[in-house]
Amino acid sequence: MWFDMFGWVIGMVLDLFRSADAAGLAGLLSVPFVPLYTRLKREHLLDHEQRKSIFEMVRSEPGVNFSGLMNKLCMKNGVLAYHLMTLEREGFITSRRDGVFRRYYLIDAGSIPDEIEEEIVETLYKSPGISQSGLARRLNKSRQVINYHIKQMAEDGFVRLVKSGRRSRCYLQNWVS
Repeated sequence: MWFDMFGWVIGMVLDLFRSADAAGLAGLLSVPFVPLYTRLKREHLLDHEQRKSIFEMVRSEPGVNFSGLMNKLCMKNGVLAYHLMTLEREGFITSRRDGVFRRYYLIDAGSIPDEIEEEIVETLYKSPGISQSGLARRLNKSRQVINYHIKQMAEDGFVRLVKSGRRSRCYLQNWVS
């Protein structure tokens, strides 16, 4: 039965080719070459709900690793890997190897202070010289998140790190003695 249907379809296609003029033939030949894939445009990349949620998670928790993203966003491994690759390829995020983990960060986060950085400034104002581990405990954030923000703030000139044994003490730029 399927063989009869297949033969009928082939017959119809052949009849179309025989009866088509040059313009019609060119139109028929172009149909199979309609692109099945279109490149995502950067300005519409975050319109996708899952990509946007990944981007927001990386923005709110810089330094989050793959497993953390997968658990917090309830995404499957392949889906998350695809969207992370797309966001990284298009220049929204970057990743760095940290031991066995791959950590994700925003690109060009710039010097715009976000909520975590404001909390860091308040804590450093109240407790100058606190270590990064102490900041992490006090703000209930991971050490990687605090380290990322402290490095950014030090590069921007808001925070100064003073080595004290194995630890670095953090000071607001105005409070260093």
